[in-house]
Amino acid sequence: AEVIDAWKRGWTGKGVNVLIEDVLYYYQGAYHGVITGLLAYRYAPGATFYGWNIDPFTLNSSVLDKDNNNVAIKPDALIKLGVVNASYVGLNPLADYQDVTSRFMNASFQGQVDYTDAVITKAAGNDRRTSEKEPINKAMTGIPSLSNRVLIVGALTQAGDVNDPVNIASYSNTAGTDPALNSRYLLASGTTPFGNGDLAVNGLAINSTNSYYSNVGTSYAAPRVAGMVAIVRSKFPNLSASQTASIMLDTARYDTLTCYKTLAGCNPNIYGRGEASLSRALAPVGKLR
Repeated sequence: AEVIDAWKRGWTGKGVNVLIEDVLYYYQGAYHGVITGLLAYRYAPGATFYGWNIDPFTLNSSVLDKDNNNVAIKPDALIKLGVVNASYVGLNPLADYQDVTSRFMNASFQGQVDYTDAVITKAAGNDRRTSEKEPINKAMTGIPSLSNRVLIVGALTQAGDVNDPVNIASYSNTAGTDPALNSRYLLASGTTPFGNGDLAVNGLAINSTNSYYSNVGTSYAAPRVAGMVAIVRSKFPNLSASQTASIMLDTARYDTLTCYKTLAGCNPNIYGRGEASLSRALAPVGKLR
């Protein structure tokens, strides 16, 4: 309802460039990026979408437009990204991910896009552990010039409501005890509206027999927040990525979560800043920081 209300007011993500970093071609974890991209698009259909394939087994490393065409290399006229969704995790030691952090600070990546004022929505991970134990989360939130525009996104069992509160999904990484990370942690629904075989690429249905397929995960919570961020940035184009990320964090809520009315309340080491709220982010109260 809050997304549709934003559309009625003319805020659809128009004017905002969104990059989906994901597996975009068929290889084992195939077509994951189709699902994450469509989820972000369902929230912000007015935004301009791009994709970058992170699958190391595919040689094409160009940034792609929505029609799967290579974006022209124009070092002096880079596409300025407003949001980047990163629904992937690292499996190796932290040192292996310094290139990831440097890329997100790079104003001339591939001669195609500029990351330097992009809000980064990063999937927390599905390992039922604290988020700082996922190496890319740790790397991104450990650099001051980058961490102020990173949002680490965990998963809820579904979207919450004050009259129908929900809990963090059993598979989701929690906010953890690292203040640099749990202060950047938000929650959103980790479900998808797509069933097994509902989507197809070039006529080939995406299902559990021909491709990795799951209908839940922090991978699907993150692009929901990416879509919200695109809408917020379309309403407030004068704000920087850091200011926009701060609004998302400051307007998140606990009252849609089951922990809210418990005696102990919502533990920030589990729930971080709470569930992302588009309606509240579009009507923020207080001072920018």
